[in-house]
Amino acid sequence: MKARNYNRIPGTLTGVDCPRCLNRGQIMIVHSDGTTAIEICDCMTVRDNLRRIEKSGMKSLVARYTFDSYETMEDWQKAAKDLAQEYASDPAGHWLTLNGQPGCGKTHLCTAVCNELMHKGMETRYVLWRDTVRRLKASVNDPDSYDKTMEDLKRVKLLYIDDFLKVGGGERPREGDLNVAFELLNARYSNPQLLTIISTERTPQEIMGFDEAIASRINERCGKFRLTFEGQEKNQRKRIGKENA
Repeated sequence: MKARNYNRIPGTLTGVDCPRCLNRGQIMIVHSDGTTAIEICDCMTVRDNLRRIEKSGMKSLVARYTFDSYETMEDWQKAAKDLAQEYASDPAGHWLTLNGQPGCGKTHLCTAVCNELMHKGMETRYVLWRDTVRRLKASVNDPDSYDKTMEDLKRVKLLYIDDFLKVGGGERPREGDLNVAFELLNARYSNPQLLTIISTERTPQEIMGFDEAIASRINERCGKFRLTFEGQEKNQRKRIGKENA
């Protein structure tokens, strides 16, 4: 009776409407011996994800970039969406990597996948590669700061790396960039329970030329969940610009 009455009280948390805890963030459970205990509701993982997404500046992307809003006017778009949705339905320990030119929808699909998995309760982190690698390299002489940032990225259940290995002017990544990339991806590669989503303008061949160890780990963990967009006709930003001209 005590647990039943407690679990009927509505809460005031926002962001997710949870029928299990009625937005309290916790529920009261009854053990077999009749004692009760407070248990954190699964919806709190989703709420934490939403707070992280908002802090990262990705909130507007999550709202706009859904599977429903991804246009499939061409066969290659349908194939890309089908692959992303298959991954979102059951990642099964694989990674997902979308390679290709700007404007082909990589960020849209990767964000849609994150959105799906996040709302299933998966702890999710989004990072923009240029900002993250710059921050890590700047803190290399501060071991505590470096280790904390790196460990958070190494351990999160789902990590989405946007614009992987992108540097100014299309230049080749520097040795420090590749060292950070290898340390991070190698740690996640070694744990089959961790998922990594990567969007990058770099082709698989370019990444292999930069660092074979990084490329081989990405290839192995992705398996079939890797897609490369090639051809100027796949740049949807340019297409929309011409149509609006």
